[in-house]
Amino acid sequence: MMKFKHIFSILLTSVVFVGCQVVDDVVTEPIAPDAFTAAIESFDTETKTELIGNYAVWTAGDDIAIFQGNSIADRYVLYDLQSSAFRVSDRAEKGNELSTNVAFYPYSGFMECMEVTGGYRISNVSFPSVQDYKKGSFSEESFLMVAATDELKDRELAFKNICGGIRLRFQSIAGDTVSVRRIVFKGNGGEKLSGNADVIYNTENALPIVEWDADAQESITMEVQDFHLTDSTVAEIVLSVPPQVFPDGFTVEADAQVNGVDSLYTRPTMRPQEIRRSRILTMPVITFGEEIVHPYLSLNKDMILFESGTGTQTLEVTANNEWSAVVDSDWVSLSPSFGQGTDQAAPVKINVTKNNTYEERTAVVTFTSEYLVKTVTILQQPKPYLDINRYLVDLSHDGGSATVDVKSNNEWEAWADVEWISVSPSYGEGDGNTVSVTITASHNDSKDARSGLVIFSAGSITRVVSVSQRGRGSYIDEYGIDHGNGVKVGETIWAPVNCGYHYTQYKYGKLYQWGRRYGQGYGGNSPQYKSAPVSLSAGQSETNSNVFYTGKSNWCSTFYRELWNSGTESEPVKTENDPCPEGWRVPTYAEFNELKQASSNWATNSDGVEGRNFAGADPDTQESVKVFFPASGYRSYNGNSVSSQGSSAYYWTSRPNGTYIYTFKINEQAPGFYNDDYPAYGQPVRCVKDSD
Repeated sequence: MMKFKHIFSILLTSVVFVGCQVVDDVVTEPIAPDAFTAAIESFDTETKTELIGNYAVWTAGDDIAIFQGNSIADRYVLYDLQSSAFRVSDRAEKGNELSTNVAFYPYSGFMECMEVTGGYRISNVSFPSVQDYKKGSFSEESFLMVAATDELKDRELAFKNICGGIRLRFQSIAGDTVSVRRIVFKGNGGEKLSGNADVIYNTENALPIVEWDADAQESITMEVQDFHLTDSTVAEIVLSVPPQVFPDGFTVEADAQVNGVDSLYTRPTMRPQEIRRSRILTMPVITFGEEIVHPYLSLNKDMILFESGTGTQTLEVTANNEWSAVVDSDWVSLSPSFGQGTDQAAPVKINVTKNNTYEERTAVVTFTSEYLVKTVTILQQPKPYLDINRYLVDLSHDGGSATVDVKSNNEWEAWADVEWISVSPSYGEGDGNTVSVTITASHNDSKDARSGLVIFSAGSITRVVSVSQRGRGSYIDEYGIDHGNGVKVGETIWAPVNCGYHYTQYKYGKLYQWGRRYGQGYGGNSPQYKSAPVSLSAGQSETNSNVFYTGKSNWCSTFYRELWNSGTESEPVKTENDPCPEGWRVPTYAEFNELKQASSNWATNSDGVEGRNFAGADPDTQESVKVFFPASGYRSYNGNSVSSQGSSAYYWTSRPNGTYIYTFKINEQAPGFYNDDYPAYGQPVRCVKDSD
């Protein structure tokens, strides 16, 4: 069907079949007043081949489906070849209305037509899976066409080709006799080629589109009779193929007898191909009996792994034809990128630049030789990282543990540089997930603090955590400062400084309302003031740590006797409300009474603070030393200011006296006790060593 426009008549009262083939002459007949006329589209002039230079025309026995404003087609058949006259063979039942006439070749009673945006959809179209060889032309009813008029009154049909074609050329070796019996055509990627489909005819651009059903088939078979080759003559077979793109190429199989011997010849093409409508694609000549040297291409690796830095590795390429290689990423380069194909393994250097990202990256190198394609995947590790969420760990003298969160994209390990520290787990896979590592210290029996290191390592990256552990007698305040082991007076070890002491902000220590966990400052660090009473939970909340409750003798709405000692005077038990550091607690009345018996004097310490020195001894060396109690003053439950600072102080005991509290008073006179201080007063706390 090439380079042809032919007019034929379709009489509304006539019955015939319609089809097309290649002939040498153009046949025309007078056009009846009420007849349809039709023109067959010529092949695209851009095609490099013509269908033997002849025209395609309708022949006796062909039939056409015409949807005359109706979704179900009437059947028209050719009954007079010379006049190209057609008449209705079968009238369709009434279907949905169409706005114009749509025609389709060949006729099928299963087809239906409906209007869609921009055109028409013809459903239940069948593309034949088996075609019969017809010399110089397509198989009967294999080359499908569609047409539509502008209006219902129009009688001129301009058919558009749906399919394209492939010209297969065969040849025999001189002296051989070849009989071809069957041709099978199929795509290498499982493309749909035959079976049921819908055809959408876009009237705006006059182009048909094929939409395949799910059960459509992936091959076309041509049954061949009377196709014989002798004396090296080239003969052709033309196969009708729906429009299709073949990204991986297609394959032609020819079943033949060569000198009476059954033979199967396969000719694949691996490069992308396309069958376009109204064009013919010509295949290279297939010579039966000729020894076929198939191209080959092989690589000794299909994947190469690089570290994150720059690197080079070698890949071996073996081919018997020229080959070339391309890479899809600019961080990979090849040397060389092509070769002659000498049957010998050729080394190719794969070079990568440094990966400065924290993600693994991938590239693909594609090698091509003839229609063969091979690929190798290049993987490069990400830039390594090793993150930890803390670098300092402080543990108590009696042991304990702390956790460090570790995250890395490389395998990592961890170890300690001292025996008293253990690490668990001590290694990780480095999959980018966070792992909690527990650092544990054994009991420190020494009075001295000690330190060690935990080292995390992932490749070339190292992270170090410093671990410090307090000695069994150390007083470490809320700021992390170690003030030493304290001073022993009698059987009690007293803290070196007041609770809350800071050498610049709180030289007297902080002032505490009895039973509360948090103390408040003075001077430039005065607290907020709120009305008492409040609940126990409110008073102990860290949120209210800088609040001093005023106006009532007890800051708490309920009086609790055991806020700072849940045991007894002789066997005190530290509570969660105790403000003293770990290992220390608020003193009992009895412990202050023991202190009262020691010799003391009024003095000024190195901070310029006045107070009273009490004689004692170093708890380890027994060397005589003194412990200094500053005259911290107090804050009244009714007032905002601090009174008597520098002249006296009332130190809390953990012991209530009814609804009052016992305090230990110091001033320039002899020290002694008060037994009626209100819990809402703000007064100093001096901690004592808690028993192990």
